[in-house]
Amino acid sequence: MKLNREKYTWAELIITLLFFGYFISLTFQSEGENSISIYMEIVILYTAAIIIMTLVTMMITKSKKIGTDERDKAIETKANRNAYVSVLSVINVLLIALLFAEQLLQPTVIFSILFATLFLAHIVHLGTRVYYYKAGI
Repeated sequence: MKLNREKYTWAELIITLLFFGYFISLTFQSEGENSISIYMEIVILYTAAIIIMTLVTMMITKSKKIGTDERDKAIETKANRNAYVSVLSVINVLLIALLFAEQLLQPTVIFSILFATLFLAHIVHLGTRVYYYKAGI
């Protein structure tokens, strides 16, 4: 079976969205209590899910690598740019919010926002890749 980069990206995007939803639900349920265990649980489970997805992909394709070409490199460049811009935007907004309302943002809230920013950047990265694969760049 031939598995291309677009299908792999779709699978990775779905896994990322599921874990982001799980992270958001745990964050709102915990209300700042024992937040380190939440982050460690998410990181470990997400890493395990990506490793399992990669192993399944290798078994399906009977290959260790999905082929890339010039188009894949161009799409990856645009996806990296968009993810980078999204991270910088959120960090700038967070810094401005800290300047004007530092007593409102507790360290656990700041850490949660930064952790969510990493997820959002990865979602933007994968979403950009899916968009450009569909657009046929």
